[in-house]
Amino acid sequence: MGETCNGSTNMGGPDQNRDGDAAKKLDSKPSFKRSSSINQKEESQMVGIKQRYELIDLPPDARPLLVFINKKSGAQRGDSLRQRLNILLNPVQVVELSSTQGPEVGLYLFRRVPHFRILVCG
Repeated sequence: MGETCNGSTNMGGPDQNRDGDAAKKLDSKPSFKRSSSINQKEESQMVGIKQRYELIDLPPDARPLLVFINKKSGAQRGDSLRQRLNILLNPVQVVELSSTQGPEVGLYLFRRVPHFRILVCG
């Protein structure tokens, strides 16, 4: 048994049954690990991102969710929605849109994530 950087426990093993696999698929959050190495070209493309993350331990059938929140619409409940989503998802998956930051930051972080889904809230 091990713990990923998003706090979920990995109970994987050869004797895991099919019900355990189904539960694991339902509760799969992508795990991101901060990387300290970065080259100059990537740094200039990072559109305000101060840290670089690498995707680790993502099952091949996973469909991670990238969420964009416009906190100024939707009855001004963007802050509470963001807090709730940060609890339910990995905070790296939740991106707040503003007049100074568009969706580029989130899309850049997920550029190497296969088959991800996007949810826009606002």
